[in-house]
Amino acid sequence: MEYPVDAARLEGDLRTLAGFSAPSTLGGVTRRAWSEEFFAAQAWLIERFEEAGLAVHVDAVNNIWGRWEEGSLPAVVAGSHIDSVPSGGAYDGCLGVLGALEAIRALRAAGHRPSRQLWVVAWMEEEGSNFGTALLGSRAFVGDLDLDDAAARRDLTGRTLAEAVAARGHDWSELADLPSGVDDIGSYLELHIEQGPILEAAGLPVGVVTDIVCFRAGTVTFTGVSNHAGTTPMEGRRDAAVGAARAIVAARDLAVRHGIRATTGRLSATPGGSNVIPGAAAFSLDTRHRDKPPLDAYLAELKDQFRIIADDEGLTWDYSESYDIDPVPLDPDLQKLFGSFCEASSIPYQPMVSGAGHDAMALAPRVPAGMLFVPSRAGVSHAPSEYTSPEHCALGADLLARAMARLSE
Repeated sequence: MEYPVDAARLEGDLRTLAGFSAPSTLGGVTRRAWSEEFFAAQAWLIERFEEAGLAVHVDAVNNIWGRWEEGSLPAVVAGSHIDSVPSGGAYDGCLGVLGALEAIRALRAAGHRPSRQLWVVAWMEEEGSNFGTALLGSRAFVGDLDLDDAAARRDLTGRTLAEAVAARGHDWSELADLPSGVDDIGSYLELHIEQGPILEAAGLPVGVVTDIVCFRAGTVTFTGVSNHAGTTPMEGRRDAAVGAARAIVAARDLAVRHGIRATTGRLSATPGGSNVIPGAAAFSLDTRHRDKPPLDAYLAELKDQFRIIADDEGLTWDYSESYDIDPVPLDPDLQKLFGSFCEASSIPYQPMVSGAGHDAMALAPRVPAGMLFVPSRAGVSHAPSEYTSPEHCALGADLLARAMARLSE
């Protein structure tokens, strides 16, 4: 059966949502979770849900649910997130929410009568760009969030996450009840831009995600001795920044040899004076691979390199791990379902691994979860130039509608 996805309407919704942004000299979309711009966007989204005939529910962590309550439970759920990184793009996360909404509209227009309920969800703070709690809403929903740790986290203003929740009319203790809702979900679907170059380079319009990579990340700190830049001889200096610089290059070189993706996105030196030898230098290290053993082997060898560098430079070093997340396989039956729709319509597609984290990885251990990718121009994401064509966005929404229809029959 055909479902009339409206590409122009979907693109218009994406552009309207992109307008809810804090000003930035770098351009793009800046919509941190819990910000004024974010809640204005949520209010707009709630209006769109209601216009589509969905019953709206806002839970204790501010996940937004639009529910087509015809049919029985457990429901078929599709969605993603609408928060952004600073100066990000208009499609990351947003396509998954608005594409699911457009799929619901298409199903209604085609006269679909679901025997199982269909829901759209916009998860709270997927990016972790405010309180540093990535996948906050989805992790809280499935019970995979350390509530005591999360409650005490602070944003740049000093406000705790528990205080932010209270300001929206909820008590923090309500979050403990969220996991009871997992039993109401029969399957979870997420449409997303690829955020990489693979589909565009291959000339393919669709990727069916097989699994999501494992992540290990933390902060590496080298400690030496601060001293005067002009009076201290080069020989015998204990310059922490030199150690950090060598370590970052070592992390890159070793990652190339091991086939690992390693990134340093933050780097600091203290005390921070231009005429002071840094006594301490710290940098972030984000490492990813499809399988855990190669990643563990890489980090073990890299730490040996850090020890050698520290000894060479007369420094001490420390690695503080922020998170260690296993790879997440997605549901094989949902992969086959997406693939069958592509094959039936002669749409070329490719099974692929997601190198980025998504809310689907929080849901997948609890319910069958599947993901679709559509191409990102030049592989760019988390940047103002992030772009996916209206045709590819609509194709993703069409495949999502087909899957939601089949799963709700």
